[in-house]
Amino acid sequence: MNRLILVFVLCGLAMFCSAQEFETKTEEIIQLFEQNKIGKIHRYFDKKTKKSFKKIYLFGAWKGIQKNNGKLRETGKVAYSTVKNRQTATVPLHFEKASFNLILTSNEQKDIAGLRFTALAYKTPDWAKNIVFGKERIKVKTDTFSLPGELLLPENCTKCPVVILVHGSGPSDRNEGSALSPNRLFQDLAYGFAINGIATIRYDKRTLVYQKQLAKADSITLYEETIADAISAVNLAKTYPFIDSSAVYVLGHSLGAYASPRIADQSNVAGIIMLAGPYRALYEIIPEQYAYLLGLDGKLTKRENKLIETAKQEVKFINEEPSEVSKLSIMGSDKMLPYFREFSTYNPADVIKQLTCRVLITQGDRDYQVRYQTEFVKYQELLQNENHVDFNLIPGVNHQLIWGDSPSTPNEYYIPGHPSVKVIKHLSDWINQK
Repeated sequence: MNRLILVFVLCGLAMFCSAQEFETKTEEIIQLFEQNKIGKIHRYFDKKTKKSFKKIYLFGAWKGIQKNNGKLRETGKVAYSTVKNRQTATVPLHFEKASFNLILTSNEQKDIAGLRFTALAYKTPDWAKNIVFGKERIKVKTDTFSLPGELLLPENCTKCPVVILVHGSGPSDRNEGSALSPNRLFQDLAYGFAINGIATIRYDKRTLVYQKQLAKADSITLYEETIADAISAVNLAKTYPFIDSSAVYVLGHSLGAYASPRIADQSNVAGIIMLAGPYRALYEIIPEQYAYLLGLDGKLTKRENKLIETAKQEVKFINEEPSEVSKLSIMGSDKMLPYFREFSTYNPADVIKQLTCRVLITQGDRDYQVRYQTEFVKYQELLQNENHVDFNLIPGVNHQLIWGDSPSTPNEYYIPGHPSVKVIKHLSDWINQK
């Protein structure tokens, strides 16, 4: 018995010492980040990580973070966890303009086997805490594609309306979040709609779930990327007996908004909400985004002006107009040409005029990605006499419906925030008007 106790004590001491060793290394790495001595961090990596994560990559990653977010101001309290004798340290890093988590992981010898930067943890908005929701895991299926998602229900849902949430550009998850952002627009919308008696369906985008498979395809259409799965989600919603099948709505965000008239045209929905959606093809607004972002410091260098001009020439090339370029570089590779050129034959306003369902076109006036001065105003100009179309320009909010009192910048996306409950109430009231 005494020998057995001794074995347990020795094992416990070994685990304690190895844990302390990792914690000591973590503290030393934090100090090196604080002192901006990035090169010395590389020596803490194990052999495999040193080979794959070269010192120059470490310098580049740190330089990029500081360029976009300012200098490191302070670090927060470290959180440690252990899984199968491998430890993880989560370190909050607070820069001048944003905050991130530094994640360090160890191998069994307590050398550093992984280093990455992630978003701060998402936090449920105060207005959604202590609210009763119903949740059900779902699969949105289209042909051979199966996308995991969630049906979120308000309390006592009996023939309640439902909103299908359709993503913007890129391989987005069901929450319309990004790897370095603590914000989840679609999750916030789902909570807000539920508070107002409306169910939601949100799902991981096809280009996220089947990213490797689709990367091998010669090209992909907007229908394959977004529209087909949204139609499948509409059809799925109508199979639930507690959902009002005559009150199925689609809310598209950004690219999803741009595509939502086609979704409505090919399915039977009560209405669509076009949230922060462009009127023009996405590639046509990219030069303006570059000009805005590069001009935030009040000046444009020769190199920056050349980049903007190249983007403009690529727009002409996509539109098959006389251009100084003969291939894509800034907007991807020529593999994107069929995808972009599909947009050139699509006019969302023309489709909206033919719809019989209700349409709400809405966005914030602080959105730099989809500028209301060109996109929202164009919709108003073309559709102001359509009785089934409503408009709502929201003061002070950005592309993610988060309020601010200064010009919007990408750094806002890395600062925790939530849409105003008043904004979601307005969307809910529009749905509940029927």
